Amino acid sequence: MAGHEGRPTGAAPDAARRSRATRCLRSLRSLSAGERQCVGPTRIHAEQNHERCDRMADIAAISGAFKGTGQWYDSAGKSGTYQVVQTNRILPAGLEISFRHDFDDGTVTEARLSLSYVAPRIYRLAIAETPVGHGSWLDETLHYHLEAGEKFVEVGYRLNGNDILVSGSSTKNAEGNYIVWVERLSRASNN
Repeated sequence: MAGHEGRPTGAAPDAARRSRATRCLRSLRSLSAGERQCVGPTRIHAEQNHERCDRMADIAAISGAFKGTGQWYDSAGKSGTYQVVQTNRILPAGLEISFRHDFDDGTVTEARLSLSYVAPRIYRLAIAETPVGHGSWLDETLHYHLEAGEKFVEVGYRLNGNDILVSGSSTKNAEGNYIVWVERLSRASNN
């Protein structure tokens, strides 16, 4: 029995979408200068592939390795600083963000998140392949929110040339206080 678009029922449309995205990624060139070239496999599909490439090229603007510093402030009046190492890597279906925060008190936090394409400018956020929230890419800004247990976290990444300004908040930190932070990250490499 045939399913949607003539695929046999049970065929994985996500696999086909990942395959198209992989072809699209292979055709992206020279993102650092703001140029985009996208070559679809056939003339018939060129417009659809160009749209997919534009989607990936837009969010690819924040791909690369970054280093910088962060500052946090909580509702109890405490504050601190930390060092940041972050890598944003383009995947066939979206973007992976991995970071390490080395706090001035000696504690370390590491995380890996993935954002997969859902609809134009909308992404699903996952940790260890478990959906935890959603995000968007608008006006050179990546924004996402997630629910982690009893707390809600929101983060924004604003592209500024080769730098990224990160700001975020969480309804609870480890001590149960509301917390906000800002990070200033400079590009270390394009990956």
